[in-house]
Amino acid sequence: MDLQEIQNDVMRKIGRNVLLYQQVEYILKYLVSNGRTSGDENTLMSRHEKRMKSVSKRTMGTVAGDFFNEIFGDDEFLDSQPEDPKKIHISIAFRIETEEKHFELRRDKIAELVADRNELIHHLVPRLNTESIDTWTETDRLLDLQREKILPELEYLQSVAKQFSDLRKGLGEFLSSPEGRKHLFGIPGDTK
Repeated sequence: MDLQEIQNDVMRKIGRNVLLYQQVEYILKYLVSNGRTSGDENTLMSRHEKRMKSVSKRTMGTVAGDFFNEIFGDDEFLDSQPEDPKKIHISIAFRIETEEKHFELRRDKIAELVADRNELIHHLVPRLNTESIDTWTETDRLLDLQREKILPELEYLQSVAKQFSDLRKGLGEFLSSPEGRKHLFGIPGDTK
């Protein structure tokens, strides 16, 4: 393979890995921005929109930390106090409960992805000797290894996001049903 061919391959693989990292980041932001919410009939939507906007501006490293602190964490949901105690207030938080060993494994793998992503985005170019086939060949190999590290974590996060999405859908359907309204608000009615 000549220099131009290996350079083109490496650039394609850089793009592939960047897109994979963006998918990881997108899922983390989806889970963090939607993982908990609270408010009353007047504040619920605006608080959720404010949270989504805030999370969308965070770095991948920050949102990964938020994911582990909020979704895996056992911290109290501090934003669950009603602004007006006379109004009905709802607070919902999505959490993953797991063994400490699994938590540490997931946290370490995601932290490694964040570090690898930052290395790719911020430090790859200075390491490349643009005239050396050996440098490009080694970079090509490292990009393939990087992809192999990303894929299992991406699949894990996709699985969590799917379960979360299904849970939200089921909750929405229940709360919209006569039985759900009766359960939530104590409203009598047909529960068939």
